[in-house]
Parts: sequence; C-alpha cells; structure tokens
Amino acid sequence: MRKINFLFAVHMHQPVGNFDGVFKFATEMAYLPFLMAMHDAPFFPFALHVSGPLWEYWEKHNPEIFDIVGAMVSREQCELLGGGFYEPILAVIPRRDAIAQLNTMSDFVQGKFGVKPRGIWLTERIWEPHLPELLHTAGAEYTCVDDYHFKSNGIIAEKLFGHYITEDGGHPVKIFPISEERLENDRFPYSEQRRIGRKNAPFRRRRREIRALARNAPMGLGRRMDARFYRSVKKEFRQNKIVAI
Repeated sequence: MRKINFLFAVHMHQPVGNFDGVFKFATEMAYLPFLMAMHDAPFFPFALHVSGPLWEYWEKHNPEIFDIVGAMVSREQCELLGGGFYEPILAVIPRRDAIAQLNTMSDFVQGKFGVKPRGIWLTERIWEPHLPELLHTAGAEYTCVDDYHFKSNGIIAEKLFGHYITEDGGHPVKIFPISEERLENDRFPYSEQRRIGRKNAPFRRRRREIRALARNAPMGLGRRMDARFYRSVKKEFRQNKIVAI
C-alpha cells in the first residue's frame, strides 16, 4: 500500500478584547476536550498554534492546560508553532512591529515550555512575496499557506505532498501547503453542520428569540440571558454531537 506523510496542525485563537464568556465556552467545549484527547493518544503527533490572547486567558483561568501541553511537548508528540502574538496581519504592519510580535510569541513559548518554535502560523494565511526575509530574520524556518497559492502556479496533485523553499533577498523559508479540500478550517466544520442542519435549527431559533428579548432588556440582563441559553443547551450539544449553532 502506498503511503504519504500526513501532517496535522491545529490553530486555536480568540481575538483581543473578546468576552470572557466566549473564551470560557470555547475552552470548555472545544479546546480543552481536544487537548485532553490528544494527550491520551501519545502515538498521534501534531503541531499546535495558540494565539497570544488565548495563552494569556489560559494562564489566568486554565493553568492546567500548560501542564497538558507541556507533557506532550516533552515527549515530542506536539510541536508548538509561533506567530504574531496578537494575530496581526504580518504583511501589512511595519516591519519592526511584525518582528516584535514574532519575537514576543517565541519568547513566551520558550519561557513556558522550554522550546523555541521553528515554524509559525501565518495569520489568516495571508502571504506576500516579501515575507521570507521577515520570517527568516525573526528565526522562523517554515510556515503554512493555502494550497491555492501553489495550484495557481501549476503545482497540483502529488506535487502538493511536501514542502517548498522560497526566498526574498537571499533569506529562505520553507512553506507547506494547507489542503483546502481536506482540512481547511473555512470548509471542514460547516460540512458537518450541513449534515445535521435539521437538528441545529431549533437551537438557532431559540438563540434568535433570546437575543431579540435581550435587545430590549435592561443593561446586563442580555448577557445573563445568553449565558442561561448556553447552559440550557450544553447537555444537548454533547448528546447530539453538535459542532456549531
């Protein structure tokens, strides 16, 4: 049987200033269960990128996650990716700021886990030809971009099963194609949602009703109503394996 190398990388992010309730809900329902499952499967290697705001929230509210990730890093199951600490679009911010963002994340990861990231997660996978020099200067060896960029240049089919080296001004960086068809995060989650759309419909209606009431509620009541909604459907989420509403 012919084999290929399957590289599995996971990106976790919450933006600066998002509500604590969103951080908490996403951590309890998605991030923590996933990390625990991976911790219990030491035979499955993967790469992990976590954005700075999420690391900061976990440091304050879920310090056990650092132990879980640290154990996987120590046994070389998990390779941590760097990136801009606060998820900036590296291609459009000043060069000095981009390097500072990359160094901040690298220093954070090295300080917490004792390893320096070799690769970086490129925010929104936005690529520009000048980025190799920037990434190389910041110490990054590789990054990942959508395979669309490769396909647009005639690199298709089995030629996508690997990595390529590009450069700018003599500064090289390796780039890995992200499979849009199989793993791309803009498509994969919603395919499951379409399959269970009828099961999700009642929850979507209930949320719209609660938000309609919340718009006319006294200050502060809307958030409590929304929190009550999430608590009421948490059990149904687990029972029906619903991924999104």
